[in-house]
Amino acid sequence: MSVKTDIQTALKARLATITTANGYPLTVHNVFNDALPLAMDLQEFEVPAILILNGKDTPKHEHQWIEGRWLMHLQLIHKKAASDEEMEIFANSVFRSIYADSPTVRKNGEFRRLGKATQWHIVLVDPDVNMIDVNRMTEIVFEVQYHCHPTEI
Repeated sequence: MSVKTDIQTALKARLATITTANGYPLTVHNVFNDALPLAMDLQEFEVPAILILNGKDTPKHEHQWIEGRWLMHLQLIHKKAASDEEMEIFANSVFRSIYADSPTVRKNGEFRRLGKATQWHIVLVDPDVNMIDVNRMTEIVFEVQYHCHPTEI
């Protein structure tokens, strides 16, 4: 499994835990990272949903290892009538799932690991990507840092 596939699989599994049963204020109904629908095609019963999109990857060789910086875009899709407060709660739930709910959160320096990712840095939060008469969308862009052997790329 490639390092990027490992990270995406771990992220998808983590985001799927955003449910009211797990103590979150909302339940994410779908997390997509392979067959991506258009945000406008999602029906109200299918949202909130998260689309995981790949961005630019800049791997660099460091002493027989690869140190990578990969941009990952998350599109948070909610119903078109969602308020600004609901969108903020949705984004905060995503941040909580990535940063605070790691099973290794109690280990020093391990709180941002997810799959083979070593760090997650927020690059951009675009809180109101709202097209006319379709679902609300917030886009969050992370720079994901990873460390792997060249054969894992």
